[in-house]
Parts: sequence; C-alpha cells; structure tokens
Amino acid sequence: MKLRNTRHRLRRTAEFTLVRKYGKCINNKAFALQALKVPTQEGELSPARLGIIVSRKVGNAVYRNRAKRVFREIFRCNQYLINDNVDIVIVVRKIFNKYNYHQLEDIFLDLCSKAGIKN
Repeated sequence: MKLRNTRHRLRRTAEFTLVRKYGKCINNKAFALQALKVPTQEGELSPARLGIIVSRKVGNAVYRNRAKRVFREIFRCNQYLINDNVDIVIVVRKIFNKYNYHQLEDIFLDLCSKAGIKN
C-alpha cells in the first residue's frame, strides 16, 4: 500500500494547524510527534493520517526529502498498529540524520504509545 493515497496524508494548512494547536505533543531529540484524535460520526472510521514538517534548518533538499521518505515509510509499515481517526504531525529536527531507520522506527512507536494512539 502506497502512502500517495490522499486519505492517509494531511494536505491542507488548516489540518496541520488543528493538530499543532489542539493535539498532544511528545518530544524527542530526533523529532516531535503531535497527535490529535479526530471526532467522526458514529460508526464511521477513517484511517490514521500523517503530515510531516521539515524546515530548511534540517539541511538541503536532499536531506529534507530523505526525512520525508523515511517517516512516510515508517508510518506505512506500522499504520496497522495505530488507532483509526487519528491525525499525526511529525516535526523533524536537525539531529534526525544521526539515527538509522530502525532507531527512528523504535522511537516513533515509543512516542505513539506515549501519546496513546497505538493499539
């Protein structure tokens, strides 16, 4: 399953703003995870959605795009562990490049469980 499907990604600025303003924030050295449980109508399930913020401070376009690819893949491989009706925003920090994929994946899952969005 590819994450290019728009139903698994946050697209609009308003969606990012809602998660950043009202969501629960858990910090780490590599990145910050912000999660918001989205209210839906009774009996309606929407899949978890992901948004990634990478500033220019992280590095040039190569590093920024690599960060987005890595976090999209981590989310894709572990989205079955994450509750439905949740929007997640990951704010990548400059130091993320010092961690390998498996370390970032472990940190992501740990932060998800701390935020209360992991099954």
